[in-house]
Amino acid sequence: MGNIRIIIAVLMVSFCSTASYGQTELKINGAYALVGVINPSVEIPLSQRISYNAEVLYSPWQSVKLGGHSRPEHFLQIINTARFYFKKHEGGALRGWWGGVDIGALLMIKVSRPYILNDGKIFRWNNSYQRGMGILSGVSIGYKWNFGKRITLDVFAGGTFVTGWYNAYTLYDEFDSEGNQIAWKDKIEMNPQRPNQPEHPDPWNGSSHWIPRFGVMVGYKFL
Repeated sequence: MGNIRIIIAVLMVSFCSTASYGQTELKINGAYALVGVINPSVEIPLSQRISYNAEVLYSPWQSVKLGGHSRPEHFLQIINTARFYFKKHEGGALRGWWGGVDIGALLMIKVSRPYILNDGKIFRWNNSYQRGMGILSGVSIGYKWNFGKRITLDVFAGGTFVTGWYNAYTLYDEFDSEGNQIAWKDKIEMNPQRPNQPEHPDPWNGSSHWIPRFGVMVGYKFL
């Protein structure tokens, strides 16, 4: 019952804020859509300069040719952004330059990614994929145009710091020069690559890194 009351309260605040400060926008990232990544978002104005943007990024790719092998890039991100528009416009139409603070979560359903060699200059792909989760935080900046009463174009770029925890698995069977099998597909890695190995085998691993994010969002105001 408590959760229902919270949801109703949020909806009431959202309705009141959109009535006072502008219209809620439903947007889709056209740049990511070109490569088959689904990235919708909804932006709710809270004042003449501040808005809340909720974003979902879903990559459905089970097999992408990378590093000479078919690799999965199947993951889900949920990102919440508090936006501040630098210039106030009368009439509640949020537009122009804005800056944002991002926070969210990551679900690695099945992801293969490269790793950087010790010299920090070259990366390569290895025979593994990961399943796990992570948290996201970052900043973004963008510019939004309004076309008429309903259509918007929102272009942005930013950086997200990802901290993840995951298990690693062997991506494909591997054999040595004499034909002996040395790696088995889908086998969990009990001693994954990490700076310091624990005393006992432990499949859980973690890492942190920056990743870029950008978008060309086409929006429609519906409330």
